[in-house]
Amino acid sequence: MNETVIATIDMQRLLSESNGGQRLIAEIEQTEREKQAEFATQVKSALALRAKYFASVGQLAHDKELCLRQEVEQNEMRIARLQETMIEELQKRRVAVLASFERLIFPLIEQVAEANGIALVLQHPQQNLVYCAPEINITDTLSRRLMNGRSQ
Repeated sequence: MNETVIATIDMQRLLSESNGGQRLIAEIEQTEREKQAEFATQVKSALALRAKYFASVGQLAHDKELCLRQEVEQNEMRIARLQETMIEELQKRRVAVLASFERLIFPLIEQVAEANGIALVLQHPQQNLVYCAPEINITDTLSRRLMNGRSQ
């Protein structure tokens, strides 16, 4: 059996050093700035409402004060949900961008691997498998043996 050649790639470095990757990073950063600005506006509004509430304590009728306090509490819960949603959306966007970049560069990885006799390419430092030469994949052999009831 031939010696299996394994290589690693640093996807983050490729992302940060390539023109396409830099463009994708700029998109992520722009989206983050927009979301943060939107969030900051909402927080500013919530803080203003809270300040209004504290300034009016003892000056409004009890039912009006209670109503304003409930509005402040609801607003604070909405802000917390908005923050959670924003974080989730940004994380999903980052994952989608990385997946897009990986799809973009996979043909190049495959070409370089084939040209250099590389059978496996792992992503460094996570060690995720990026490319596997078809000739070292034993799934078909295992599947046939399992289908035939042979475990050896």
